[in-house]
Amino acid sequence: MGKTPDAATAADELRELVRDAHAATKDLRQALRESQAYVDGQIKDQIEHAMGEEVRAGLAEYRTLVNRKIADAEDAVQQRFGRMIAAVLGEDKELPMEEMLRRIRGRQQLLETRLTAAAKILEQRLNDPAAREAAVALTGYEDGPGKPG
Repeated sequence: MGKTPDAATAADELRELVRDAHAATKDLRQALRESQAYVDGQIKDQIEHAMGEEVRAGLAEYRTLVNRKIADAEDAVQQRFGRMIAAVLGEDKELPMEEMLRRIRGRQQLLETRLTAAAKILEQRLNDPAAREAAVALTGYEDGPGKPG
């Protein structure tokens, strides 16, 4: 049972249409990939631009804040030294020389107390063999508290 010439021609035409449809589908997929890559690139560029603007604005705000804090600290130091100079010269009635010296001695005693406590802690740690070994490894010094005889 052979095909009739009209059926054979119709089958050939149908095969040709299917091939064309596959080729068109392939072209559409390629175009879709290209357009998706283009859109992704555009979005990425827009996001990077927007983030760059946000970062620049944040840094500018941070820079302003830091500069203000530095200026405030400089002013505080200048005021403190100004008061100390005035006290030494006897011009400051709010902070007489004796009061300034009392405060300095109090801070000195506090620092000495803290230093003594830190030295005791250090000596205890150096008497611990594992801590001593680590300290020697770090510093290369074997002298000091905790060294036998």
